[in-house]
Amino acid sequence: MAITKLVQRSSRDWFREAERTYTEKHQGCPWCGGSHRVFCQRRETTVIFYCQGCDFQVSHESESERFVMHPGVDERSDIVPETMFGAPKTMSS
Repeated sequence: MAITKLVQRSSRDWFREAERTYTEKHQGCPWCGGSHRVFCQRRETTVIFYCQGCDFQVSHESESERFVMHPGVDERSDIVPETMFGAPKTMSS
C-alpha cells in the first residue's frame, strides 16, 4: 500500500495535502488518516508537518522551493497493549 501512495503524489502534493488535512481534520495526517496527531513546526523559511502516530513527515523550504516527504509506517494493529511494557520498541538501548 505504501508504494501505491508514493506513486500517486509528488512531495509538493503531499505538502499541500498535509496543509489541508492539518486544518480540515483537526491536526490530521494525510498518510494514516488520524486526527489530533500532527505537529506543524515553522523554522525560519521551512515549514514541517510531522505525524506522531505513523512518523509521516513533509517539509517545504520556501527560499529554495524544495519539498521533502518521508512516508509514514502503515503498520496498523487492532491489538492495543494494556501497558507500555507490551508496546513495540522504537529505540534500541
